[in-house]
Amino acid sequence: MYQIRDVAGGVTIRPRDPVPVTWPVRVGLVPALASAFQPRPGLRERVEAARAASTSAEQLRRYPQVGRDAQCLSKAVGVLLETEDWDQDLTVVALRDMIEAVVPWTALRAAVEHVNQVLPPHVDPDAEWRSALVTRYGQ
Repeated sequence: MYQIRDVAGGVTIRPRDPVPVTWPVRVGLVPALASAFQPRPGLRERVEAARAASTSAEQLRRYPQVGRDAQCLSKAVGVLLETEDWDQDLTVVALRDMIEAVVPWTALRAAVEHVNQVLPPHVDPDAEWRSALVTRYGQ
């Protein structure tokens, strides 16, 4: 930092000539990155695969009940579609009795409730792929 010179019987202390600095200046050793910041190839793919597997398992668990509910709702809607060809006027009570002859009313209510739990009403059917696009390209 300082330069000491003996000049004609006296000692002179003055700062050294400035040395040109190149950036970045490294002082000491660069510490190793924490383990949280180390690159982990394939980790994201493993996490996404695990999510997909859990979603598939959940869908497989729900599928038998959804299938039964779809059959129940299909029978009820089938009765409604058959009445379209009839020439007589139907009352709501008569229509309900016709549906109840094919599907019990409690089973029909349970099927509608379960389907609404699996796929709630007023849900945007395209929301899932939109959020996937935002996640993928929005970063």
